[in-house]
Amino acid sequence: MYGKDCMYSMPHMMNIPAWQQQYHPMAAMPVQQLENMYPRTYYIVYPRVQHYCDMMDMNYGCLYCPTKEELDRMCDKICDEVEADVEAAICEEMKEEADRQLGFGGRRLLRAFVGTLLIRELLTRRRPYGFPGYWYGYYGY
Repeated sequence: MYGKDCMYSMPHMMNIPAWQQQYHPMAAMPVQQLENMYPRTYYIVYPRVQHYCDMMDMNYGCLYCPTKEELDRMCDKICDEVEADVEAAICEEMKEEADRQLGFGGRRLLRAFVGTLLIRELLTRRRPYGFPGYWYGYYGY
């Protein structure tokens, strides 16, 4: 009962109080409802990012780490492929939301968005399933 696997012998594994709903309203939202909050441009860009990551995994293996130049080339290719669709989506949103103040697209902003999605996708692909994150020690816990 009080061996090495007992919860009471590991004080850092004690139960923490449950989240209270009034402090964390987003915690109770279903995943699908949260995913519907992404902007339209995400649904245009992200499939292309996944495609390029799949191609890189097929060609070089899943643990390959691209250089900065390769990442920049991939970002440029993705931007070239999705730029027209993103501009059309932004123009369509501007027609729907006439009161919008900042209605600019810009290639730099699109490229930064693509680069962020690309790096995030590469990082999440390299973590094993059930990766404990930054709050826990290691897989033994």
